[in-house]
Amino acid sequence: MGLRLAADVLMEVSYHVVEPVLLTTLTSNVTAGSGATVSIASMGTPTNALYVGALVVLGWQASDVEIVTVISVGTNSFTANVANNHTSGETVLSPTFPLQQATDPIFTQAEMLGYLARAQNEFLSQCPVVYAMATGQTTYGQYLQSAPTNMIEMERVSLSQMSLTGVSLSRNGTGTVTATFGYPHGLVQNQTFTIYQSVDTSFLGAFAVATVTSPTVVTWLQDGTAGTSASASLGLFKRLYEQTQEENTMFDRTWRNDFTPVPTGWFEDRSGNYGWGLNSAPGGNFPMNLIYSTRGPGVLNLLSSFVVPDICVYIMKNLVLSYAWGKDGVFSSPLRSQWCKQRFDRGVAIVSRFFEGNELALTKRR
Repeated sequence: MGLRLAADVLMEVSYHVVEPVLLTTLTSNVTAGSGATVSIASMGTPTNALYVGALVVLGWQASDVEIVTVISVGTNSFTANVANNHTSGETVLSPTFPLQQATDPIFTQAEMLGYLARAQNEFLSQCPVVYAMATGQTTYGQYLQSAPTNMIEMERVSLSQMSLTGVSLSRNGTGTVTATFGYPHGLVQNQTFTIYQSVDTSFLGAFAVATVTSPTVVTWLQDGTAGTSASASLGLFKRLYEQTQEENTMFDRTWRNDFTPVPTGWFEDRSGNYGWGLNSAPGGNFPMNLIYSTRGPGVLNLLSSFVVPDICVYIMKNLVLSYAWGKDGVFSSPLRSQWCKQRFDRGVAIVSRFFEGNELALTKRR
């Protein structure tokens, strides 16, 4: 995630498709309220970019920044319901796409924001560069498991046969966490584990036992401010190996109906809706840690940031332009649309090759 926002990219898109934009400043203070008058130095570049219903960003890069909807348009002013006070000189901008708005708009802001959200997810599906970790539990007796709602593809799965619950945590602020159990924990020095549930989420993470103070107390190292958590869960997670459904069938033709105490592998289900599963029906509700590539939100606004790095945003912009020029209408340009799609494909190939090269280098070091 970087500094660029949706409004940044759509301002550039506006220049490419030759649509006027609003880029100006406030000429007087604006008091918050319904139907507030917003006085501005210019109505747009190169021509008037405002119309009733347009979304506008007030206070760009200021602490009071907000998005307002134009209610009416005057001479070097417009009215809107304003939530924050704004001072004279603050930046006012918006890619409004105003051409033919009163009759048959060529593009709309909602349409362009939809193109941008779609382009980001298309980039992430072809070149997964953003990963997340989630915790959950196996579903007893089912080899197919539920997936996080924002998952594109599963990368790694680990499972804990042992779950130690009801653990109280205390961090002294100098880098040491003390865990107190209500029973003998059985942990030893240097044993690795994961805190996967905690009232205070700052305790979450993977650690190694530093000292075993007593049969019911251990410590480990973690940076952070002083704090406590009255109840937490600790798991001893073991990585499961990825397999294919064909491999599972070769080992055991009845694996879909088998119950085992603890599954040893996982697979991706690429038939029908993408999903994932375990190589046997789990015999319990075991804690899991999942690492997976993620998609971005399906809906963006002008102040939305991106989940991809800033250096990749220009690649997405090419796909937005491909969508825009590929649309039927007066701005339809199949050759430009195809050229921008090729630019997008080339960007995806470059990023993919970069990550594959780094993965190969890391593998050689190991």
